[in-house]
Amino acid sequence: SLGGKVVIGVCRRAKKQKVPVIAVVGGAEGDMQDAYAQGLSAVVSINRLPQDFSVSRRNSKENLAFTMQNVLRLLKI
Repeated sequence: SLGGKVVIGVCRRAKKQKVPVIAVVGGAEGDMQDAYAQGLSAVVSINRLPQDFSVSRRNSKENLAFTMQNVLRLLKI
């Protein structure tokens, strides 16, 4: 989770070094402001459609590949 020790620990260390952190997640809901304050740069969900997990899990490989292609395209700009 974005509030977890590992993610926030990475964000804090990256923030000190001025390194951006992008969290690629299955789904994102709720307030992200605390994570942003800790150094998170962006949150990107791999789910392209609002679907129940029982449906979206069948497409997770393709959705992750599509999302990462778009993140990499953005980083090239």
